[in-house]
Amino acid sequence: MFRDFLRAGFGGVASQAINFAALPIISRLYTPAAYAEWAIVITTATIVGLVGCFRFELAIVIPKDSDEASSVFWGCIFLALGIGLLLAVGLLLFPLRAILGQAIPDSRVHAYVAAITLLSVSLAGFAALTYWNIRQQRYTLNSITAILVAVMTLAAQITWGMFLPRTAMGLVIGTLIGQGVGTLVLFLALVRGQNLPRLNRQIFDQIYPSLKRQGKFLKYSTPYTLFGILRDRAALFVLQIFSTTTQVGLYALAYRIMNFPVSIVSNSLRPVVFQAGAVRGVKEIESQINSIFKWLVVLSTPFVVIYFSFADKLFLLFFGPNWAEAGHIGKYIILPIFTFMFVNWMDRIMDLLGQQRLTLVLEVCFSLASITALCAGFLSGLGLRGSLTLQAIVLVLYNLTYLSLAYLRAGYDRVKLLRLAALGLAIASASFVVITLARTVIMWASPVELFLFPGRN
Repeated sequence: MFRDFLRAGFGGVASQAINFAALPIISRLYTPAAYAEWAIVITTATIVGLVGCFRFELAIVIPKDSDEASSVFWGCIFLALGIGLLLAVGLLLFPLRAILGQAIPDSRVHAYVAAITLLSVSLAGFAALTYWNIRQQRYTLNSITAILVAVMTLAAQITWGMFLPRTAMGLVIGTLIGQGVGTLVLFLALVRGQNLPRLNRQIFDQIYPSLKRQGKFLKYSTPYTLFGILRDRAALFVLQIFSTTTQVGLYALAYRIMNFPVSIVSNSLRPVVFQAGAVRGVKEIESQINSIFKWLVVLSTPFVVIYFSFADKLFLLFFGPNWAEAGHIGKYIILPIFTFMFVNWMDRIMDLLGQQRLTLVLEVCFSLASITALCAGFLSGLGLRGSLTLQAIVLVLYNLTYLSLAYLRAGYDRVKLLRLAALGLAIASASFVVITLARTVIMWASPVELFLFPGRN
């Protein structure tokens, strides 16, 4: 199982590392306003793309019969194409600017309609291809493709920013190129390796019955995913209404930075845990789940404390003066994201347990509560920071509730969670003490150095 984590995770880790390493370049090529415009467009495409198959791509892994899995796969592909066509027509009938607001210039509306449509279809197709590879345990192919997507995206965005006007269009086109190339590579690799799911009359006729048998993904997983995206990304649209475009861009970058470790963990753990749980049973992997949580606590907690201590200086150093305020904004979203790191891949455990209805109820309730808290903060005059604080409280409560219920439904020992919480508090306290002592030593040493070496500046 550990080897599978490495094969499945190295692509996600490497791609996220590449994205992270390139952000200082991106932040110096594009302004916060341009970044905000890109974030809103890409968020819209992501919302549609992630539900473009109505989450039936998750069902590709489950059937024991390969023909039924093939039927589900092709059902996902046809659904993605159909949703893409409907999306294009819908965006043309209802102007994109009216949906997304002032962030979208009139001159780029039609270009963004095409970009959102193509990116949504590509994301949905990419998901189906990825889960077919997970079924076949071809984690390495998925990982290599994830790296390729990151490299192509950033190469296009940086090239555009160096030689063309530094508008959000460069960011959008770069994202579209990277995702499109990744989807095409996955498809061609399966064709060349003769691993693409078969499509004949029998399999085609079984598409609807197969999807119907997996109807729980449409009924529960689709709205769960939709509300999950809204819980995470709706802040962009709310901020667009109540604050400036620049603040939207600052928030978008801060969220992306904070979400970096979560993406790594998710990309590494989700496919392997899903496949292992489906084959061995959920109860049989309890010890591995507890070990994963322990390592996450040990490795990630010190970084949270470090961030709280030096956020503004870190953003100023790595991303330039235009983005220093993003570091402060990040303080209000790091705790929800930190706790979400322990939750976001556990939804596969709940899928295997058939708990989609429970997860949907939780997601709907807390998503609405999160958006309501954010809006209420602005309407009450609390401003950006106060509103984000209210939202953070709701999101942390959601993550803790979800984790506790997941352990309960899986039959895991919830006492282990309390021990992990105690361990996390101990590590956080120790990290805070070390940082405080280091600051004290530095402040004490500076006057001494000036006294001993008065000629130094």
